[in-house]
Amino acid sequence: MSKYTKAAGIIILLYVIALLAAAPLPQGNVAVLHIDGVLDTSRHTDGTSSARVVDQLDALSGNPAIRGLIIEVDSPGGSGVAAWEIAQAVKRLNITRVAVIRGVGASGGYWVASATDHVIASPFSIVGSIGVTSSYLEISQLLQHYGITYNEITSGTYKDMGSPFKQLAPDEEVLLRQAVQQAQQSFVAAVAQNRHMTESTVESLADGRIFLGDEALSLGLIDEIGTQTDAVAYLESQLNSTVITYELPTDTWYELLSQGMATRLGKGIGQGFATGLLAQASIKT
Repeated sequence: MSKYTKAAGIIILLYVIALLAAAPLPQGNVAVLHIDGVLDTSRHTDGTSSARVVDQLDALSGNPAIRGLIIEVDSPGGSGVAAWEIAQAVKRLNITRVAVIRGVGASGGYWVASATDHVIASPFSIVGSIGVTSSYLEISQLLQHYGITYNEITSGTYKDMGSPFKQLAPDEEVLLRQAVQQAQQSFVAAVAQNRHMTESTVESLADGRIFLGDEALSLGLIDEIGTQTDAVAYLESQLNSTVITYELPTDTWYELLSQGMATRLGKGIGQGFATGLLAQASIKT
């Protein structure tokens, strides 16, 4: 073994030890979970991974010492699947749950917050944006300009629907709009159930608009203007006990290690290319 190999091994070992030492010990009776950035289903993301969060929340259900959960939300939304997965995991917990919307709790970020028992935001927090989008890039005219012909053999009429290399046909647009509307109805129904509101009331607010905290409070989208301090006070009143919080790690040591090395660079390049060309018509909240 060369001295360079040994040195690399020592550096990696020290890095792992440092990550493990920095991870908070699971002490306390209220867990604090951070939902930051874009919601994604992948475990390898710069935002919030629903896969990781669901694992953490499901693990809490098996810990009798945990009596409450504070979710700090600062997210504009993202994958509809990721938002749904996290919200479902939150609702499975048989403990008192509070959401604190800091900068942004919009779209899928708000969906997650609404799944808790009590939602708090600042007067200036951005709340709402209840709605669904599906977008795609279309460069067919650019190809025509340079004399490039797009040909694709498919197994079905709609298999290449949303391809950036051809115009969207009217019947394809109808199908995509139907999918968006179905997702919108599910989003509205979930918020209505979570917030104990009628679907018609939520529907009237579900045109993508954002609301500042004070207006969101008057509309029933949140329960209180405040901060995490108020979340702790709410939990203490509900639990009739002193709250001791501890932070759930935002990443596992393996994820931090892998993201800190060359893997992250390769992932970023590959993800950017694949996202741009292959996920044209994904449903996003």
